[in-house]
Amino acid sequence: MSDKLKNLRNIVFAGQNGTGKTLMVESILKEAKVIDKKGSIEKGNTLSDYDNEEKNRKMSINLTTINFEWNDKIINLLDAPGYNDFINDSKSGIYAAEHVVSFVDAELGIQIGTERAWEDAQNMGKNISVFINKLDKENANFEEAFEEIKNNLDKPRPIIIQLPIGEGEDFKGIVDLVEMKAYESTGGEEKKVKIPSEIEDKVNEYRQKLMEAIAEEDEELMMKVLEGETLNDDEIKKGIKKGLQTKDIAPVFIGSAEKQIGIKAFMNFASKYFASPLEFKTYKLEDGTEITPDPEDKFLAKVYKTLIDPYTGKMSLVKVVSGSLKAGETVRLNNESTTERIAHIYVPQGKEVNEIPELKAGMIGVINKVDTIKTGETLTEKKDENKVQFFDPYEPVYSLAIKAKSTGNQDKLATGLNRLTEEDPYVKSWRNKDTKQSIISGLGDIHLDVMVSRLEDRFNVEVETFTPKVSYKETLAQSIKSHHRHKKQSGGRGQYGEVYMEFEPLQRGSGFEFVDKVVGGVIPSGFIPAVEKGIRNKMEEGVIAGYPVIDIRATVYDGSHHSVDSDEHSFKVAASKAFSKAFDKAGGVLLEPVLKVRIEVPKEDMGDVMGDLNSKRGRIQGMDPLKDGWQEIRAEVPESEMLRYAIDLRSITSGRGRFETEFAYYQKAPTEVQEEEIEKYQKEESESE
Repeated sequence: MSDKLKNLRNIVFAGQNGTGKTLMVESILKEAKVIDKKGSIEKGNTLSDYDNEEKNRKMSINLTTINFEWNDKIINLLDAPGYNDFINDSKSGIYAAEHVVSFVDAELGIQIGTERAWEDAQNMGKNISVFINKLDKENANFEEAFEEIKNNLDKPRPIIIQLPIGEGEDFKGIVDLVEMKAYESTGGEEKKVKIPSEIEDKVNEYRQKLMEAIAEEDEELMMKVLEGETLNDDEIKKGIKKGLQTKDIAPVFIGSAEKQIGIKAFMNFASKYFASPLEFKTYKLEDGTEITPDPEDKFLAKVYKTLIDPYTGKMSLVKVVSGSLKAGETVRLNNESTTERIAHIYVPQGKEVNEIPELKAGMIGVINKVDTIKTGETLTEKKDENKVQFFDPYEPVYSLAIKAKSTGNQDKLATGLNRLTEEDPYVKSWRNKDTKQSIISGLGDIHLDVMVSRLEDRFNVEVETFTPKVSYKETLAQSIKSHHRHKKQSGGRGQYGEVYMEFEPLQRGSGFEFVDKVVGGVIPSGFIPAVEKGIRNKMEEGVIAGYPVIDIRATVYDGSHHSVDSDEHSFKVAASKAFSKAFDKAGGVLLEPVLKVRIEVPKEDMGDVMGDLNSKRGRIQGMDPLKDGWQEIRAEVPESEMLRYAIDLRSITSGRGRFETEFAYYQKAPTEVQEEEIEKYQKEESESE
C-alpha cells in the first residue's frame, strides 16, 4: 500500500439541512489554512455552496468535494445536501466515502435527515460518526442530545469522545477524552489549554465510561476493565481503531462550527483513527462478489455524480474501487457497451478541479467532457464487462406539467431538459401521450423549482409549470349497436363507406378487441383494416372528454360499399362516426387511475395520515409496524388525489414521512369528476372551432 493511499481519508458530512455542515467545512478549511477567511451561507461565498441556486436559496443542493491535507493525511471532504428533495445527492456522497459524519443540532436534536443518513450509511456498510453542532446556542444541551442519539442509534453504539467546556452562550471549548487535552476558542482561533479544574471530576467520569465502551471491542481489554485496572493510552487507541474497523462504535464529537470550537479535535481524531479506503470492502459487483480495493488489481470505477457547467462542460465524478487509471488510457463503459479514451483526469476542489496523472483505488476523481459517461456507469478495462453495484435511489414522487412561454422556445426547452436530467438523473422528463403534456418529475416541489430556475438561468428558457392533468380513460357504459353511412359527392370521384357495428364494454385490463363478422363481401376484405383503423384513431382521440378509450370490443357485421367511390378513408370515417354515435346512445364512462400507495410514517403521525388518506377517497389495505416506532400504511388512492401528496405528507409529518406509488387499476370516476372533465373538454372544443 503506497503512503499516499494509506494516508487517504474519504469523509462525507451528511444529515439534516440547517445543522451546519457547510459552515463546518469552512471552519475546517480555515483551520487547515486552505482559506484565509470563512465564507458564510448568508453571503453566498462558501467554497462548497457555489451554485447560483445554492446561493439564492441559502442551502446546499449539490454534493461537493473539497481536497486538502491535514497533518500527514490527504482528506476528501464531501459536503452533502440535507434537504429531503436532494437526498439522492446525499446518498451519492455516502456511496463515495468510507466515513459518514452525521450532524445533529444541539438545540433541535435528531431530525429526519440525520436518521436517513444513518440508514443509508448502514445499508452501504459505512463507518458512522456523529457531530453535535451548535452547542453555543441558548437552548443547547449536550447530555440531552447524546441521550437522544443513544436511543435512536443502536448499531453502531454511540460513544462520547469529547466533553464541552461550558454550554449555551458560555460554551467556549472541548475536552478530548482520548488525548486528555482541552481546546478553547478565542476570537475564532482554537488553542490548547489546561483542562478546567471545575470539570475534572466529570472528565474523569466520562474517561472511565469511554474505557468501558471501548473495552467491549476486545476481550483482553474487557477483562482488564472488569478487574478494575485502567487502560493506558495505547490500549484506548487500539480499542477505538478496532471498534471503527468492525463498525461497532460511532464516535460522538461536539463543537460549534460558527465559533470555531471543536474543529482541531475532530480533524485530529479523523486523521488519526479514520481508516484508508483500502481497508474497507464496501463495494460489490452486481453478482454480489466483494471487491478488494487493491491498486494493483484490475481497474474498476463507479460514476456516482454528474455536474454540467455552462463553461467547462460535463464533469463525471468517479470513485475508483480497484486498480488504477492513467490519463490517456481507454476504458470500457459497461452500461453503454462502448469504450472511451480518457484524455485528462482531475481531483475535485469545490467548483474547480486540479489535474493529476493517475487515479488509484480508493481515490475520488473527475473525468470531464466525455458525453457518453453517465451517473451509475461502471468503468473497467477494455474487455471487462463487470458492473459495480450502485445504491437504490429514491424515485420521483412529485410531478409538474411544463411548457415554454414562447412556442419558439420548445426546442430550447427540450435541449435544456435533456442536459439537466443528465446532470440530475433523479429528475425525470417525459411526455404523457394521454394528456399530451410534457412532464417533469422529482422528489418534491423544491427539487423541481430548482430545475425550472436552472432552465431559465443556464438555457435562457422561460417556462410555465402547472399541475399535470390526470391520465383518465374512457369506455362505454353498455353494449350498443351503431351504424353510419359516409357519403360525399362534390364533383368527380366521391366518397362512400357504410358500416353496421356492435360495441361492448370489457373487463378492466382487457384492452381492445376487433372482430370481423362481415359475410358476403358487403364490405370488401381490403377495407376491413380501415374500419379497425378508424376505430383505433377515435379511441386515441377520446369521445366524451378527450381521453383514450379502453377495454371495448368492436364488431363489424354488415355494411355496404360503392364500386367506384369506396376507399380506405371512407371506411375509416364511417367507423369513427359509428363509434361516436355508440357513445351518444349508450353513454360514456370516465375512468380514473388508482394508485397503490405505500407510506412510512412515525407512529405518532398515523392518525393524521390515515385521516388525510380518507379525505382523499383512499382505501386502507393494511398496516404493519416497522422498526424504531415507524409504521407502514398500504392504501389505494385515486391519482387525482395524489398530485400534491409529497407536499401534503411533508406538512403532516414535518418532513419525516415518505411514500412510493405504482399504478393499480382504473375505476369509474365520481359523477362530479366526470361532469367537470366533460364540461372542460366541451369548452376547449368550442373555443378551438
